[in-house]
Amino acid sequence: MRKELPQVKVSFTPHVIPSIRGILTTAHIFLAEGEERMTEQEIEELYSQFYDGKRFIRLRTGKDIPSLGAVRGTNFCDIGFEVEEDSDRIVIISAIDNLVKGGSGQAIQNMNVMFGLDEWLGLWHPGLVP
Repeated sequence: MRKELPQVKVSFTPHVIPSIRGILTTAHIFLAEGEERMTEQEIEELYSQFYDGKRFIRLRTGKDIPSLGAVRGTNFCDIGFEVEEDSDRIVIISAIDNLVKGGSGQAIQNMNVMFGLDEWLGLWHPGLVP
């Protein structure tokens, strides 16, 4: 495992799609010149360590790309990535339901933490509409 994170440049791409709810994002991570190329296993390990114990973050590995349908009505953030072959680019995709994982879900999650309740209380069951 690497001891230091590589130097990178980041490009963020928002998606405009006909969707009732949800935010799908793509981030293009470009390793700085001279940085050693990272493997998918190294990236997965970094994400797994960073989000260890965070029950609302789900890492999607392999070809399991995050989708709005998979997070609809939930407080989950699905994150997936792929290393572009013969390139210095890593593509990271995330999906959230902005009506739950957004401000309202964050308020409930914060309240739970403040009152010493289980962080997921009230957030584990999917919303019904829209």
